[in-house]
Amino acid sequence: CGRCRSCLENRPLSCPDIEQLGIHRDGGFAEFVAVPAQKVFLLGTGADPLEYALVEPVSNVVRSVRRCGSLLGRSAAVVGDEFMSLLHLQMLHAAGAWPVVLISEGTVPPGLAKSMGADQVFSFSEVSDGGNRENEVFDFVFETRGTVESYGLAHSLVGPGGRLMAFGLTSPEEQVPYKPLPFILKEQGIDSSVAGSGTDLYDAVALIESGKLDLRLFTRVVLDLGETEKGLNMLEKEKDLFKVIIKVGQ
Repeated sequence: CGRCRSCLENRPLSCPDIEQLGIHRDGGFAEFVAVPAQKVFLLGTGADPLEYALVEPVSNVVRSVRRCGSLLGRSAAVVGDEFMSLLHLQMLHAAGAWPVVLISEGTVPPGLAKSMGADQVFSFSEVSDGGNRENEVFDFVFETRGTVESYGLAHSLVGPGGRLMAFGLTSPEEQVPYKPLPFILKEQGIDSSVAGSGTDLYDAVALIESGKLDLRLFTRVVLDLGETEKGLNMLEKEKDLFKVIIKVGQ
């Protein structure tokens, strides 16, 4: 609505009168789309046109990382092996976090993770099965996979005064148990982020055009609209394929 407290605080997703394109009203697959004028902004020419298709997911990560405040010199772990996990690595690196660690099921090659901004890479089993646990805690832990197991692991990696950033979506009925007392005694916190909105979108465009994010990995497969099912099958079978771009029309 642009007038309520949530909108004025740049939290439009919490607006009681929210209407989202493609959810509450026709979106990008409609033949014609009516879009509020204030939601339209001009793209520049500083990036590969395909990369602009990633403005929305990049804006989600902008908001997730922004909610942490300053990350300069703060340690951060990303739990997950998804497209959004790799975007978080890049965003955390750009924000000045150190070290930035990826913890995944082992499906992301260490070389790839490090090219995305990770300083270190561990598998779930390496972290879960022991090791020097006092060195395996972080100021910020981003859960990006969305399972009970990965949330449990992420929770265990939050250091004193640290924060668990909930980002990965679970199914509605799933519950993650945790002990409140250690969180209280160590002054830890839990925060969450669901999607970019408002200025997050503008900042996502700026970051893409700046070249600070390497998005080439996510734009290498481009299919026509009629090949959407093929693209979904490719994503399911090819573990090193993190994104498929669907070209709707000319």
